[in-house]
Amino acid sequence: MGNNTNCGCTENINEDSELLTENDFFIFSKRSKRNDKINLSLFSLLKDKMLQSNIGINSITKEYLHDLIDQNPKANSIIESYSSQLRSLYNSSTHENYLPPLQFINQNDNSIEYYEGEYNNKGEFNGIGIHLFDKNCIYIGQFQNDQYNGKGLLISNEGNSLFGDFVQGECKGNAHLIIDGQLDYEGQFENNQKKGFGIEKYVDGSVYEGNFVNGEKCGNGKYTFPNGEYYEGNFKDDLYEGEGVYEWPEEGRRYQGQFHLGNIEGNGTSQYSDGSVYKGHYVGGVKQGEGTYTWNNGQTFVGNWLNNELHGNGILTADGNKYEIIYRFGKIISSRNIQ
Repeated sequence: MGNNTNCGCTENINEDSELLTENDFFIFSKRSKRNDKINLSLFSLLKDKMLQSNIGINSITKEYLHDLIDQNPKANSIIESYSSQLRSLYNSSTHENYLPPLQFINQNDNSIEYYEGEYNNKGEFNGIGIHLFDKNCIYIGQFQNDQYNGKGLLISNEGNSLFGDFVQGECKGNAHLIIDGQLDYEGQFENNQKKGFGIEKYVDGSVYEGNFVNGEKCGNGKYTFPNGEYYEGNFKDDLYEGEGVYEWPEEGRRYQGQFHLGNIEGNGTSQYSDGSVYKGHYVGGVKQGEGTYTWNNGQTFVGNWLNNELHGNGILTADGNKYEIIYRFGKIISSRNIQ
């Protein structure tokens, strides 16, 4: 592998060249399409030996690195929003073993990458650093043995950002994820996925607070809509599933019961603003099957529904009397007093 992979940069840094300063550290910008698993597949940088060998590693100027990473205003604003956290990371480091800005080749896929930061005595990225990779993804934060490890900020070229705890190259622990300005998640991660408790906010004002598994809503949680409607209960695969409550505050309506694949389905109880109550079976969000409807005056009807309409035989109890009524698609076909 030759020493001709410097993307047009022909100026090399010598030992006396200026390293990036603290202020430089906070004006980096670039993004990337990497939304899949974060793996930092880097070969070790043996500083004293490799910088002098002809294997595709080049020193570059600070200005060239700025040219590469200072083209994305969205990333700049993201970095600025985390400036206090990043500055704390930077100030926590001794900066004793600092590499100048380098361009090198990832041996796994021959892609060109850039790094500026600290290293250990094996030449591995170790400490605080900045990494550009995969068509200008950018990671700013802590490294250990060539992997993201500790606190860090990852920015993609779609403007997505992830700030939080990394362990051996993967986001694990507490993190803050923003996707395209449409979704804002703060909570727990494992294996680069939302897992555990988190709060997810959406651009329309909706909010989910609850449990996640493998990046999806799963387990107990509450989803609140901008108009005040909410679902609280069990989720599976991002959908309402199992026991839960759905409330329509503006309508004065409340349902408690079973859900399936995001719909009211199974047995449940609906309470209405006028005091009426339906207790029975639902299919696809509508009354279907056996159920009991109780009016606010005490009258009750026990019978069958089809597609939200009374259908079939039923018993109406009113003023101490009982009537057998046959409905067909919501219309009375026949009735008789049985008490």
